[in-house]
Amino acid sequence: MDQRKERYAFDSFKKDKKEKPKAVMPKRKIEKLEHCVNVKDLDDNHPIKKYIRDNRLIPKRFWKDIFFTSKWKSLANHIKPETYSYEYDENRIVVALRDSNGDIQSVQGRALSKDTNAKYITIKPHDKASKLYGCDRVDESKDVFCFEGAFDSMFVENGIAITGGTLDPDMIPYENRVWVLDNEPRAIDTVKRIEKLIEMGERVVIFDSCLFTGKDINRMIQNGASIKDINEYLREHIYSGNMARLKFNSWRKV
Repeated sequence: MDQRKERYAFDSFKKDKKEKPKAVMPKRKIEKLEHCVNVKDLDDNHPIKKYIRDNRLIPKRFWKDIFFTSKWKSLANHIKPETYSYEYDENRIVVALRDSNGDIQSVQGRALSKDTNAKYITIKPHDKASKLYGCDRVDESKDVFCFEGAFDSMFVENGIAITGGTLDPDMIPYENRVWVLDNEPRAIDTVKRIEKLIEMGERVVIFDSCLFTGKDINRMIQNGASIKDINEYLREHIYSGNMARLKFNSWRKV
């Protein structure tokens, strides 16, 4: 084969060879929440702002994490494309889930309609994104109180929340974790989860001899408990091992 034919054959091979598409790396953080308005930017008479401020009594320093959207499905598809096949208006309160650097990793949407099938939905841009709320304010040298609801954690020093999924200790990267589940001794599911955590050797708060009324921290605050008293109570009612079993058995008989 002469040099011209050899060069032609080589050039043809290069043209026919298909390059592999470059892998698209998932975004490690959510740069901006589209289709949302932060609670602090809503009009003072807006029903969502009144709900957060006057009903839920959420401290203002946490408003930076709370948003309102009337286009939940559009927001979800912006964060993770193809989450929904069809986009139509849906009102939800949105809580931004930040990492230790303050960057938004995921969001949780809380339904405002009672007719929805899913009251809480967590949207992650990729599988490894965190579902924890409150990591940006954790002091690892102190006890870290783990809640099921973001609103509850906003009233507690060093409080975080798991949004969605099961209560898996492996999800919590803090050795000083303390679990705080709802004060519902007659709720079978809650009782089973607390019992399982105790058997796993986890530290838990048991609401024994609790003078506050309400099934969770936010309800207790709404019913007149002070943030100071709530925090003192939690610190004084942390149990594990045999003492946790003893307090748990007494609590669930209430």
